[in-house]
Amino acid sequence: GKAGCGRVSAFDAEMMGICMGLCAAVSEAREYLVTDLHIFCDNEAALNAILDPGLHSSQMQSILSCQRVRGFLEQHESHTIHLHWMPAHIGFEPSEFVDEAAKEAANRGVHPSSVSMSWARSRTVTVMMGAWRKDISRPDYRGHQFELPKKTLKGGISHIAKQHFALKNVGHDASRMARLTRVLTGHAPIGAYRARFNLPGPAECACGAASQTREHLLFECRLWI
Repeated sequence: GKAGCGRVSAFDAEMMGICMGLCAAVSEAREYLVTDLHIFCDNEAALNAILDPGLHSSQMQSILSCQRVRGFLEQHESHTIHLHWMPAHIGFEPSEFVDEAAKEAANRGVHPSSVSMSWARSRTVTVMMGAWRKDISRPDYRGHQFELPKKTLKGGISHIAKQHFALKNVGHDASRMARLTRVLTGHAPIGAYRARFNLPGPAECACGAASQTREHLLFECRLWI
């Protein structure tokens, strides 16, 4: 069967589809005296979560699936249910049929106005990151001391640890992350910073350079390089 999901994530839609399939299979198993049920899905995350009644965005589908599965298994000790993961788009006819049916429903179906929590959260993050990336490209927002390569600004800054060099290398250490942040934003406790904000302490470098700047310490100072 087909059903509109409203605005949901792919995970939510997969969970709803598996739940519908399970419920239909259990009902027909009772009618046709079937003892073994096999459920196929190309979304591994949804397959792992469908019988997990814990807290997640499709908890309702998991609870309903658990109720139906438990009822089926308790009917007889010979009853079994098998969940199978299969790669997507490998030419498996039933999977291709389902994909086409989903596309058809999305293009001309009637869609409920409901919104799932995971879709709303994902949409909020997308809008927030878009606004932040737009702001961070402006010097008057990020400040003139915030050093970032032009390539990074052009390609966009990521908040994901695997993609952002700072989070990937020192994100696990609060102390090192704080120090790196002070260096990148021009707030490291060095001579140039003290001179800029009229703070007590020398502005010159211990090596004899007239100004102890970030660039000097990183690329020129004989005491640090």
